[in-house]
Amino acid sequence: MNTVNTSITRETLPMYIGVKDAVRMGITRNRFYTLTHRDNDFVVEIGGRVYLDRDNLLAWLAQGGDRSRKDKE
Repeated sequence: MNTVNTSITRETLPMYIGVKDAVRMGITRNRFYTLTHRDNDFVVEIGGRVYLDRDNLLAWLAQGGDRSRKDKE
């Protein structure tokens, strides 16, 4: 069973969040890769690996994340 580390803060996260750090934050692996395949400001590719930019991701989450997106119908 995966446990979420509740003591994670901005200061304890790396500048670029990989899948292992995302899982520690409570983001599932599937959700991590879904986020990386969107046209988002917080996706960074380095050496063939995909990361989430910490500051932009936290700002996006503070604004409501997906809840702030307007669905196109």
